[in-house]
Amino acid sequence: MTWLTSEESQQFWWSAFGGAGGEFALSALGMALFFVQLPEKFRWGACRYLVFFLCAACFIQAYRFWGDVYRGLEDIPYGSMIHGEDDPNGDLDKLRHAQGWTQSQIRRTFYALGNGCLLAMGAVYAVFALRLNQPADRLLTGWKFS
Repeated sequence: MTWLTSEESQQFWWSAFGGAGGEFALSALGMALFFVQLPEKFRWGACRYLVFFLCAACFIQAYRFWGDVYRGLEDIPYGSMIHGEDDPNGDLDKLRHAQGWTQSQIRRTFYALGNGCLLAMGAVYAVFALRLNQPADRLLTGWKFS
């Protein structure tokens, strides 16, 4: 998508928002993929349980942390992992200074992102629990992809 978006938009999505937002989105995606049957050459069998466990641990930690930040029990983690709290190049520092976000915007956005991922995972699990994926699977097996 780099050829379709402006440099400022790329800076926002990949640099500023992608760090903490990716923690939610990637862990939720990893848990949602638990039920997806991959093609034969990409079978992941027992490995999917390990991926699910690691993604669940990451998601739960991030969700609890941003819930505490939202309620004011924790501070927003400014700075970077490598250079510490005083580094002005951290993801959340970029949101605050380069993008002009307020602290309450940061708190609300990441807490809402966690809740959105939680709802999306609930929807995925409901689809597979109710076996609503089976009609789509039958439809797709009749198509030949080359």
